[in-house]
Amino acid sequence: MGRYLRDTSCLVAAASGRHEFHVRTVAELDSRARDGDDLLSAGHSLVEPRAVLTGLPSPDRLSAETAMALPEATWSAAEAVRLPAAEILRALRRATARGVSRGQEDLGDREGRIPT
Repeated sequence: MGRYLRDTSCLVAAASGRHEFHVRTVAELDSRARDGDDLLSAGHSLVEPRAVLTGLPSPDRLSAETAMALPEATWSAAEAVRLPAAEILRALRRATARGVSRGQEDLGDREGRIPT
């Protein structure tokens, strides 16, 4: 059992069926749930998806009520965490060196360690 951090990109992709990474994101979330991994959430990631999902162009735009119901139903048990800027920047540098972009960063491995 590990720990993982999901961010706004993950929430938006999981909630938006037409998102290019929807299937891949949902599959990863399901896999981690089956493995018993603990979900962590950056505090701001509980706020940002509502703004994104209610601001999308039609037909992908969600109502404020639906955009609120999704995280409450699926991520309310997540532990909200705050990572020091130095750790975030170190993880982003590592992702950049690996050529990772477009919201596909993974800021932790299955054991919950932040890559260094």
